[in-house]
Amino acid sequence: MAQPKKIFIVTGAIKTGKTSSLKNWLTTTVNIYGIVTPIINGKRCFMNANTNETFAMEAATEAIEDYLPIGKFIFSKKGFKQAIHIIDTALNMQQQWLLIDEIGPLELNGFGFATILKKALHANGIHLILVVRTHLLQEVLNTFAINKNLVTYLNSESNFFKEIV
Repeated sequence: MAQPKKIFIVTGAIKTGKTSSLKNWLTTTVNIYGIVTPIINGKRCFMNANTNETFAMEAATEAIEDYLPIGKFIFSKKGFKQAIHIIDTALNMQQQWLLIDEIGPLELNGFGFATILKKALHANGIHLILVVRTHLLQEVLNTFAINKNLVTYLNSESNFFKEIV
């Protein structure tokens, strides 16, 4: 069975700097593909890790057919489709480094990045960087049958990117 070379999981509680640390790391690193989800002007956005292009993650209030609700958030189906396309393109191009920020309740319920994560976990020869909240870590590992022998855990409060390179 094909599998990634290595899986790095960046963990931390909500609002502890996981995405901010990754976004800063990307400014000094090349050839990382995938999605980061920073907050820009108070709104959660998708950002292409390779090009820095940003687009909406949250659904516009007038776009009711575009809703993907989870908890207190209403995400954009169109935004997720675009983000998934970016990840899928990187997989199809067999890029060596793939980042998915983040795997959470949406994915645990089979939505968001769930399907593309399964594809990435079966891709051969990539290094996969995932962002997972600490309290969801065990559930994510179990739900997606992630091979724990391939995982390096990185804490968002540490200088984790030195361990990735």
